[in-house]
Amino acid sequence: MPSSLFVRRVRPAALATVAVLSLPALSSAAPVAVNDARSVPEDSVLHTDTTPVLGADFSPAADLLAGNWSYLDLLKNDQNGQTPDPYPVDGAGRDWRSLGFVPGTSVVGPWETSAMPIQGGGITAFPAAADLLRGAGTSPYSVTTYLFRKTFTADAAAAALTAWRLRYLADDAAVFYLNGQEIHRVRLDPANYFPPGELSTITSTNQNLGDESVRVNQSITLPAGLLKTGANVFAVELHNGGGANHSSTDVGLDAALLPDNGGGDAGFLFAADVFGNARPNSAVGDAVNTGGNPGGALRVSLTRGSFAFDTPAEVSGGWSRTFTLTSPATVSVKLDARLRMLGGLDAGDTGRVLLAVDGNRTGTNGNPWLEQIAGQGNAVTEVPSVWRTHTVQLSLAAGTHTITLGGEVTRPSDNTENADILLDNVSVTVPGIGGSVLANDTG
Repeated sequence: MPSSLFVRRVRPAALATVAVLSLPALSSAAPVAVNDARSVPEDSVLHTDTTPVLGADFSPAADLLAGNWSYLDLLKNDQNGQTPDPYPVDGAGRDWRSLGFVPGTSVVGPWETSAMPIQGGGITAFPAAADLLRGAGTSPYSVTTYLFRKTFTADAAAAALTAWRLRYLADDAAVFYLNGQEIHRVRLDPANYFPPGELSTITSTNQNLGDESVRVNQSITLPAGLLKTGANVFAVELHNGGGANHSSTDVGLDAALLPDNGGGDAGFLFAADVFGNARPNSAVGDAVNTGGNPGGALRVSLTRGSFAFDTPAEVSGGWSRTFTLTSPATVSVKLDARLRMLGGLDAGDTGRVLLAVDGNRTGTNGNPWLEQIAGQGNAVTEVPSVWRTHTVQLSLAAGTHTITLGGEVTRPSDNTENADILLDNVSVTVPGIGGSVLANDTG
């Protein structure tokens, strides 16, 4: 085809003007269409972009209850010939749960102060906590009910939130109050405490805490306006176990109130022996604010506990959380982990970072683990380790699934030998095919 087009217009006076319009030459190349067909399982959704399903970096959440609490561990029960104390008021008659209560003028006292956790008798989850709470440890014990108060200040942004997460371990039972209003209770339903009737300072729960290594995450929806801009008070009454026999030998509390927005432990729950190694109470988990990659992380510490050295089983522990898929999909699970072998573990002892989905272990390179490190003998108190990123792809059905992250170690010979695992930057995504299906076509 010629590269110029001639247009002629004839005027009535027979005078002609010729206009020339120059156009670029037309390409002779034929358009190219790329076949973007994709094969997906039946009833699956084709994702063109990566879809996030779960993500957590464990950055420390703002705990409204951090810092020192006031606590009272001198409320006499009705055992050992004692006359029980009532719930205390202060010198002005104000209830112990009220914001204006002054502990220094309490009719029962003195009140003491300490940061959480606060315990007496030894709680598995609080290995470094001092024995502060008196009245337990002998049967029948002389104190049944322990009281805790924390005053704090909330800004306008916090006061406007209604979705919160109460993270706690209560040994054995508790009622939680915010500004005098009950917001949660555990193991104190009327059928399961003694004596029957209203709660009092002699109330003992019949439901002892089973696993002292596990903190509970309880989602709390606060009534609008209950949390105030400015001063607030959080209060807990903790009741020991043993029922009518008053036979519990330990007592303790840890409590945090966190925005329910994915910070801290991001809704993951810890459990010992979660990978089925038949050694309960030999693992401890906690959300730490430092030491992550970077910032906060989930931690699993695996020790021998009370089991004999020759018990042929590993110690395990892990953090679990659910996620939901609206349709069948191949998901990518990605996480950072650091496995430390501590205390001179023998060369025959092995630590592993583990991942399971719906109870099924998975790993890399055909192994049922993500990473494995062997001990190097008594002279090596810490095997050098680094952060490593692990990625696993799994085909999952639509519905709710449980992801569990943690680890195991084989037969540490004493409680100085342990495997310490840090977990960070966890994500579950549905990978996309990589952009528009027209982007790679031409013409």
